Amino acid sequence: MSDLIKISGCENPHRIGDVIFVHGLWGDAIETWHPQGKRDRDAKDFWPAWLGDDLPNVGIWSLDYEAEPSKWIGTTMPLFDRAKNALEMLDSYEIGDRPVIFIAHSMGGLLVKQMLRNSLEYEQPSWKKILTQTRGIIFLATPHTGADLASWIGNLGGIFRPTESVDELKANAPQLRDLNEFYINQETLRNIPMKVYYEKQKTKGVLVVDETSANPGIPRVTPIPVDYNHISICRPQKQDLIYRQVKRFIEGNFNLKKKGDYEYDVFLSYPRKSPALPWVRNYFYPLLEEWLRQSLGWSRSPEIFVDDFQIEEKGLLWSSDLQQALKNSRCMIAVLSPDYFSCNWSLSEWESMRHRQKMLRLRDPQKPWVLIYGVIFHPNREHLQEQICCLKCKKNLKAWNVDFPGFKNSPQYLDFVQAVEEICQELTKLIDNAPPYEPNWPIVRATASEEPKKIQISMLRM
Repeated sequence: MSDLIKISGCENPHRIGDVIFVHGLWGDAIETWHPQGKRDRDAKDFWPAWLGDDLPNVGIWSLDYEAEPSKWIGTTMPLFDRAKNALEMLDSYEIGDRPVIFIAHSMGGLLVKQMLRNSLEYEQPSWKKILTQTRGIIFLATPHTGADLASWIGNLGGIFRPTESVDELKANAPQLRDLNEFYINQETLRNIPMKVYYEKQKTKGVLVVDETSANPGIPRVTPIPVDYNHISICRPQKQDLIYRQVKRFIEGNFNLKKKGDYEYDVFLSYPRKSPALPWVRNYFYPLLEEWLRQSLGWSRSPEIFVDDFQIEEKGLLWSSDLQQALKNSRCMIAVLSPDYFSCNWSLSEWESMRHRQKMLRLRDPQKPWVLIYGVIFHPNREHLQEQICCLKCKKNLKAWNVDFPGFKNSPQYLDFVQAVEEICQELTKLIDNAPPYEPNWPIVRATASEEPKKIQISMLRM
């Protein structure tokens, strides 16, 4: 039986919009999205519920429907029929009365596309309302042109007794090509904002949806590879890239952020070619988010910007996205190591925030503006020592700059947790005392010289 499962905020008559999770083949409204694969309808320990906590003015729902791969297991409907059924189901819950965003996994993305096509082609006012209110789609490993795994299952024929859903998912299936070409050529559909992610890890030895099939062929939409398989891609943790970006996507397309205000509380700056990278992601960032939330005493999680570039390739420019995120941050944590001031990106972030501090101190010399908090990962360099001495707020974490599997179970990890807690208490003061937002905060592009004390800088306008 199909139904629309309420996850969070669905009874709020004043909610800003609705987010609909749509599972794929052999999926479930809860299990698909749950890190342990639970089917508990009251589950709160998975990311649809976390989005509800972080976005209390948004209704979070999950569409449940039968999509079995084999007739031995259960039944299914052709995509065309299921789309009409799902539209009617959404309408029965008054979805379409406010803005809508879809988060779809695998075949669920094809279902969403077919639903929007039906909304466009059929003279059903309630369906057209859903199309009109659609503000965006997140595609997670959606095979826009079919999947080789479905073709392989289909070849088993009578042994497996594949359902219509498997037949429709075969690589280069005519109906999928037709749906994809229709979507690309319809301006109303292709202009709907979307983000696309696809897996880079195999599931039981098979790469289910590759880069080619994951690409919807929409101009200016770039499929993003992630280190997940076909199952784990739709089960992110709160600190993961997909969760953070989906949350930002919802906020941006529902206009939840107040104009003229900061987007981030903290910008996390670190050298991209350094051993600090895995340490930041695996140990420092998760604790920072946890303890900063407690220190601030907020009901929501603090907004911490941390980018996912792993290396600064030669000639690769400091991206405009990073510049904009820095401008929109109240303060910055600099993870200082010998590589920090030889990496153009981290150096540019440092100089940009220093220029903001200087500007504020010129305006109000009586107030000790502090916007940079230094986390010392490894201080062994003369030039780095000079920069550390100039910092008013800093913490030396060299004793815990390790990255090995047993670190979290070691006695020294408890000391590390306490140190991060102390950082968050001091960081709270920087956030609370941040200056009012200004859209023209300075951005400086800096280039490291072979001589550490020489830095070439240029002011940028955005």
